[in-house]
Amino acid sequence: MSRSFLLSSAVFLNQAGSPHSITMEQIVNLHIKKLPEGVYLATSEDLPGLIAQGRTVSETVEIARDVARKLIEARGERDEANQLTAVKDVFDYPLILGA
Repeated sequence: MSRSFLLSSAVFLNQAGSPHSITMEQIVNLHIKKLPEGVYLATSEDLPGLIAQGRTVSETVEIARDVARKLIEARGERDEANQLTAVKDVFDYPLILGA
């Protein structure tokens, strides 16, 4: 029997506009599931189209971060509004440690 689980994680993205603007970090919540094949699959309701797969949770989050940046960049080129949440002064962040 394979174990599957959902893990709500956060991917932090830096978005800088002009050279004089302040860099803003945004949160994209990920849903990560371990597949029967032993790999992890990440998707996000916050950023439709985000799909990432990796051998470990850390690798999956890293790939998801790259995909999210590219999706946001593409949205900006099409002048679509960004609806992501800005990072607050206090928030929870899961720290994932290897065995």
